[in-house]
Amino acid sequence: MFGPFDIALIAGLVLMAGFGWSLGAIHALGSALALVAAVAAAAATPLPVLAAFAAFAVVILAGALAARRARTRKPSSSSRLVGAAVAIVPAAAIAVALAGALNVRLDDNSVVRTAWSYPGIQLIGERMMARGDLALAIAFPEPIADEPEDEAGDQTAPARPVDWARVAPFDRGISRILTGSVVAADRAPLSFEVTGTLSSVNVEIGDRFSTDDVLAELEPTALRIALDERRAALIEAEARATEARLMLERQQELSASRVISEAALESAVAVSESAQSRLAMAEAGVRQAEDRLDDAVLRAPYEGIVAARLVEPAQTLQAGAPAFEIQNANAGFQIEITVPDALIAQIVPGSDHGAVILDGTATAVTARVHEIGSRANATTGFPVTLDILNADHGVRAGMTAEVHLDLRSDPRTAGASDVLGIPYTAILPGDGDRHVAFVFQSDTQTLEKRRVTVAGREGTTALISEGLEDGDIVATRGLPFLHDGQRVALRGVGIVRYDD
Repeated sequence: MFGPFDIALIAGLVLMAGFGWSLGAIHALGSALALVAAVAAAAATPLPVLAAFAAFAVVILAGALAARRARTRKPSSSSRLVGAAVAIVPAAAIAVALAGALNVRLDDNSVVRTAWSYPGIQLIGERMMARGDLALAIAFPEPIADEPEDEAGDQTAPARPVDWARVAPFDRGISRILTGSVVAADRAPLSFEVTGTLSSVNVEIGDRFSTDDVLAELEPTALRIALDERRAALIEAEARATEARLMLERQQELSASRVISEAALESAVAVSESAQSRLAMAEAGVRQAEDRLDDAVLRAPYEGIVAARLVEPAQTLQAGAPAFEIQNANAGFQIEITVPDALIAQIVPGSDHGAVILDGTATAVTARVHEIGSRANATTGFPVTLDILNADHGVRAGMTAEVHLDLRSDPRTAGASDVLGIPYTAILPGDGDRHVAFVFQSDTQTLEKRRVTVAGREGTTALISEGLEDGDIVATRGLPFLHDGQRVALRGVGIVRYDD
């Protein structure tokens, strides 16, 4: 087959013949001798042969141009003819060596071996290879014969086996597996409401407790002293209030007898009211001191489990500093996962999904979507929480779970009722949503190149809205090497070919 290699060869021969015609016989002969030296150097050194010929080409062109400028008279016609003939020799030698080098270095050397000129090059190359010095650098395998044209009626062309798939309506049930963590549905940190030093810690991590169980206690001495001070202040306030009340009663009796002035009575009333206010403040102080003393004992708000213990005895704690993390034993468990941006629109709130707890026994559970985050994380996606509906006693917070999400189809293709699905490898990209697929014609055993419209993509499935019909068979691999009308055989159907 006359191809690119032949075009390059003819162009090289014409170019070298032109240089030989311009330089004459003497300089052309010198170029041929330089070629012999270059080939000898390439065979004697570990440098690649192709690099040696490239260097030779540069040297011969530079030398030829320099020599041409130095000449004072033009060569004769006979010298030009001899020079052109001699210059073709190194060009042909370069072509032979280049073909041999390409056969070694190219993964696909069919462009050389199918060339119209390659049989002659191979014959010359085998003579050059007789010495064996260049066996690792160049090679001359047998030419590749042209394949006969694939035509519907041509029974001599071998049918090419192709991988295939049958076109079918797209099943909108899509599944994705995402990994997440098991957490307690009801969990909270516990802390003391007062500052103090821990005197005792009564639970460990993993311990179960009941409502109002004492989990830890602070040293109560300072709080008891504060309570005693408030109680003493209360006793004093009660005495002052009693004294002011009695004084007011006497002043009222004297005022009724008009023994004292109205101003004296008003003063007694004010003193009594002030004493009553101080009494109320003292009573509130006692209640506050009693509450603070009660707060020195940390009690369980509900039945649960200790998830984390963050304190040790004799440790000084500030008010509000977490002492424990607890989980409600009766609230169940949840799975927290992060869903990529491209899938979040396909999750249905309240939908049920399968999940596997990776606890060594692969416990299967059912999880229901509880909430979907409205804001994505910085890099990973949207947070989604699922309730475990049938958790057994073996499920614990912190375990890893795999959630098998059953997603609804992409909303962009939800309105298409006649969408067909084929492997994404069965289409060649085109302009916009117009692509190309190769459809197998069973009556002629050939391929038909057909334009198709891609409505979307679901994983490895291309959604086709136009161009194909249910039941069509399409090629799924090697599409760049297929063409319209090519005879093919469906791989795995009919007589098996063991030489594919």
